[in-house]
Amino acid sequence: MQFSRGFNPFVILFCLAVVAPIISADVAILRTDYYQKTCPDFHKIVREAVTTKQVQQPTTAAGTLRLFFHDCFLEGCDASVLIATNSFNKAERDDDLNDSLPGDAFDIVTRIKTALELSCPGVVSCADILAQATRDLVTMVGGPYFDVKLGRKDGFESKAHKVRGNVPMANQTVPDIHGIFKKNGFSLREMVALSGAHTIGFSHCKEFSDRLYGSRADKEINPRFAAALKDLCKNHTVDDTIAAFNDVMTPGKFDNMYFKNLKRGLGLLASDHILIKDNSTKPFVDLYATNETAFFEDFARAMEKLGTVGVKGDKDGEVRPNRVANSLIRDSCKKASKISEPHYYKFCIASISENPESQKVRNIDELIGVGVKNAISNMTNVKGIVERILKDRKYTSKMSEKMLRVCVKLYSEGTNLLTKCLEYIKLRDFDKVHNTIRHARVVPRECEMGFNDDNKQKSPVTKENDVLFDTVDIAQSFNYYAHISPDIV
Repeated sequence: MQFSRGFNPFVILFCLAVVAPIISADVAILRTDYYQKTCPDFHKIVREAVTTKQVQQPTTAAGTLRLFFHDCFLEGCDASVLIATNSFNKAERDDDLNDSLPGDAFDIVTRIKTALELSCPGVVSCADILAQATRDLVTMVGGPYFDVKLGRKDGFESKAHKVRGNVPMANQTVPDIHGIFKKNGFSLREMVALSGAHTIGFSHCKEFSDRLYGSRADKEINPRFAAALKDLCKNHTVDDTIAAFNDVMTPGKFDNMYFKNLKRGLGLLASDHILIKDNSTKPFVDLYATNETAFFEDFARAMEKLGTVGVKGDKDGEVRPNRVANSLIRDSCKKASKISEPHYYKFCIASISENPESQKVRNIDELIGVGVKNAISNMTNVKGIVERILKDRKYTSKMSEKMLRVCVKLYSEGTNLLTKCLEYIKLRDFDKVHNTIRHARVVPRECEMGFNDDNKQKSPVTKENDVLFDTVDIAQSFNYYAHISPDIV
């Protein structure tokens, strides 16, 4: 069985550990009805998204469960594992131990975040999305139901160098692994219960190949199982995407088969096998192998506990903006700056992001609409400034008054043009969008042209008109590179 890096498994016993609760003076108060008033469709949106994704890609449940564990292990359940590396910082997700974090898990969080931003923008944290999606996916594949208390905020920090040492590895002993749990308040029994997450998912050959080959091969693996794994993994050194199911018997079903497999020598990872070997953990393996109800009850309680580790409140965290929308804004502004002025990039991002609707956009056409609405708002504001100047008679001469009245008329015409432009966007008539914005774009320039050296008049709104021109130009540039001349960038 081969899998791309986008669909990666539980590679080692990561799902067994958590980081120390990071409790500050600003402790988040979690409750199950946290979004009842602010985002009443929260549960429905999450449930519909995970159902669609799991049907499309059955590895999503295991991948999301693993991502949730990884997030809570370090800095608490704060979605820090979702933060991308940049030129100034290497983030958690890019540490070697997190190299194979599953692409499907990141994707489901992104899908849910985008949908929620359309329904209740700026309300739901990524940390809560990941926690809720994990529970819903676990139950979808047959696992136990457990309460998910909500109200987490997203963390600000994500450091790759903090991963190692906080995440158990496949070659560690039970005392080593339990040491991580013990310092964070998790018992040995809870550790074994959480290890049952390996009843779904898969692992790459490189994580268990040392049990198969050479003088150190593990003779306690079931011989037929070992032979099959050797055949499967024979080319793993040249193809590191080859993987095997953690639970060879019922790989897609959340049940207690994982523990039954351990008793038969069918544990895939060394850190799985030691649970049946070590006298301190064997009783729990035996219990869960014979009593699925006991396993489900203990797993559910441990998951509820895991979800409260290191949660952040308003002072320590935030509701992270929609990364999909922000990525689209950055990319679009970058392209716009190539066909406009270089300074447009920063101005473009600041201008577009100030509009709350920008966090709900899903594509460039919706972003063009936000740009046009910004232009309408700005033109209306500048018109208001000029009207106040006229009302208060703060002009310098009769000639200046005449020019300002011309500007008011121009602004009205420009606003009407841009309003029509919104209708053209809905009709997807982007040639008309282009021509309409082009005519509106000259309004601030025509206003300024009335004030010149020949008539010795000075415009009182030169700065405002310069900003207005740039604002209209953003919408024009978005439409131009997207629909009029896409090859230009």
